[in-house]
Amino acid sequence: MENNNFREFWATKRFDRIILYIILCVIILLLTFDVVKNYRYHQEIDECVSYISKKYDSEFEFVEWQDRSKSMVKLTVKNVNHDVGNITVRKNHNPENGKPVFQDNYLYAKYQYENEQAEKQIAENIFGECRIMQNHVCSSTVFTPDEMNASTTYEEFLTKCHVTFQFKVLFLPSHPKPTNEQLQNFTQQCVDKIRSYSCEIYYDYDEHDYNSVGGLIWFSGGKSPDVTFSHDYRTISTDYDAHFLSADDLISHLNTKYDTEFKIEKVITSTPKLCYIRAKDVNNDSFPFQAGETISESTGEIVYKDNYILNKTEYGAEDIIDELAADAFGECRVVKKYHNELSYKDTTFQPDDVDKSTTFKECVSKCGLQFEYIILVYDNQALPSKDELEKFKQKCSENLYSCKCSIYFSVDRSDEDTEASVFWITNNYARSDYSFTVSVD
Repeated sequence: MENNNFREFWATKRFDRIILYIILCVIILLLTFDVVKNYRYHQEIDECVSYISKKYDSEFEFVEWQDRSKSMVKLTVKNVNHDVGNITVRKNHNPENGKPVFQDNYLYAKYQYENEQAEKQIAENIFGECRIMQNHVCSSTVFTPDEMNASTTYEEFLTKCHVTFQFKVLFLPSHPKPTNEQLQNFTQQCVDKIRSYSCEIYYDYDEHDYNSVGGLIWFSGGKSPDVTFSHDYRTISTDYDAHFLSADDLISHLNTKYDTEFKIEKVITSTPKLCYIRAKDVNNDSFPFQAGETISESTGEIVYKDNYILNKTEYGAEDIIDELAADAFGECRVVKKYHNELSYKDTTFQPDDVDKSTTFKECVSKCGLQFEYIILVYDNQALPSKDELEKFKQKCSENLYSCKCSIYFSVDRSDEDTEASVFWITNNYARSDYSFTVSVD
C-alpha cells in the first residue's frame, strides 16, 4: 500500500517537474530571442550610424526607427555637431549579390535648413517683420545620389538633385507694402545665396492664418500671391540685370498708353524679367484684361503687351448682339463663345499697332476676331420671317463685321434657369433652325 502511494506521488511530482522544465525552456528561448533581436537591432543601428558618420565625416546619433522588415530597414538620425533636423538612413540589399546598400537624405536636410535660415535673415533684414513658410524638399522617401559625400558642393547638389527651394513671404495687413528697391534687393540676395529658388510674396495676409502653426496655412483661402520671384542658376546667368519689372510700372505704362486710369485686379506673375497682371479700367470695370512686360533677349529693351482694346471690343460686341437679337426676336437669350480666353499667353495679346485710336472695325480686322453666338428664342415668341432673318444678318454684318450665329426657335422657357453653354445647347438641340456667318471686308 505504501509502495503504491509512493509511486503515485512520484508520478505526480515528475509530471509537475516536466511542466516546470518546459516553462523554463520557453522562458529561456524567449529571453534568448529577445537578446538576439536586440543585438541585431543595435547592430543595424550601428551599421547605419557608422555609414553616415563615415560618409560625411561627422558624428551622428540614432533617434528612432521608421520601418523594419526582412529586406529593408529605415531609421532616423541627427547630426550631433550641426542639428539640421531629422535625417533618414535606409539600408536594403542588392538583389544581385545580397550586399547591403545604404542611402540617406542628409544633404537635402542640411541645405533645406541652411536656406530656411538664409531666407528668414534676408527677408527680415530688408522688410522687417514677416513670416517665412518653406516647402520642404527633404522627406523620408527622397535620397541623395550614392556618389555625394562631405566634399559635394552646393552647386553640385542643386545640379544633380534638380532641386529648387520654394518658399513664401507673408505680411500682415498693417505692414507697409515693400518698395521696388526693397524687392530688387531681396531677389538679388536670394540669387546670390540660394541660387535656385521660387518665392511668392503675399501682402495683407490674414492675421489668424499668419499666426497659425506650420503648413496649415500653406494654401489657406486660395489667396494668390501679389509678387513672385524665381531663379535657376542652372539655366539663367547669375549676372543680375539692372531691369526690375513690376506691376506698378506696368500699370503706369498702361495709364499713359491709353490716357486713362487702370487698377490691378490680380498679379499673375512678377519676376525681375517678367511681369503679367490682370487689370481693369477704373472708370469702366465691366471687363478685365491682361497686360505683360518682359525683357527682350535680343535688345535688352522692355517689351509691353496687352489685350485691353481686344477685350474692350469683345465685350462691346456682346452689348451689340444683345440689342440686335432683342430687336429682331423679342425675348431671347444670347450665349457667347469667347474668342479670347483671357490667358496670358502671347497669342492672346493684341498686335502692337492696336492702340486707343483703333476703331471697333479695325480691331476686328487686325486681331482676326470672329464673334460666335448662339441665340435661344423662347417658345412664347412668334417665328420671324425669312426677310426678318436676312435683315438681322445684315445688321450683324454692319455692326459686328465678323460673326457666326446659330439661332434656335421655340426653346422651352424652363431652359431659362439652365446654365447655358455651347456644350449644353448642342447636346439638347440637334441642330440650329437658322445659322449664318459674316466676315469683315
